[in-house]
Amino acid sequence: MKTKKLREYVIIVLVATVCLLLMDLYTSINAKTRKVVTVVIDAGHGGKDGGAKGIDGTLEKDINLKIALKVQQVLQNEGIQVVMTRTADIQLCQGSYSKAEDMRIRQTIIDNGDASLAISIHQNSYSTERTRGAQVFCYRGSVEGKKAGVIFTEELEKIIGTENVRNVKEDGTLFMLKRIKCTGILIETGFITNWGEAALLNTDDYQNKLAEAIKNGVVRYLEIED
Repeated sequence: MKTKKLREYVIIVLVATVCLLLMDLYTSINAKTRKVVTVVIDAGHGGKDGGAKGIDGTLEKDINLKIALKVQQVLQNEGIQVVMTRTADIQLCQGSYSKAEDMRIRQTIIDNGDASLAISIHQNSYSTERTRGAQVFCYRGSVEGKKAGVIFTEELEKIIGTENVRNVKEDGTLFMLKRIKCTGILIETGFITNWGEAALLNTDDYQNKLAEAIKNGVVRYLEIED
């Protein structure tokens, strides 16, 4: 009787050991085969370049940076490598401010980052206060850019609502989208010239929602699986 129980115990231990080994093997293989990607997050403007001025006096550069840092965090939580063009309120060019030089430096950071995708974060403005809504821009004629633009637009709609999101727009003039090597999109997360939207864009809760939507867009576009 004791021999039988001992045999059963040994079998249970062996089965458990084999299961653990198989789990370790699966984890190891999965880790090796999971796509390793780098995404560049560009917080538009900074330093002497404040960008657009909100209806409440808020500067675009500040909201851009807050959202960009939140996007960086949620992407890193997913195991995605992130390169930031800036992480503080600074201008990228040295000495007197030059918009052209600032943009060239951003382009260099993106191109040298071996990125699969670049996302430039901005705030929109308009002369009419009632104009509102987030909008994704992609480079005109870029198949991948349009694909990314549609995906990110859909992810924004899921989280902040279709009434708060405009249709994706193709543009052939935006420097960042025109010059960089990888696929890029520019996201205007809202109009800071609209009282209601400006108020939302200044809250952590809304910024977190935008960051979550952008993260979902990255995961979906780059086909990253858990």
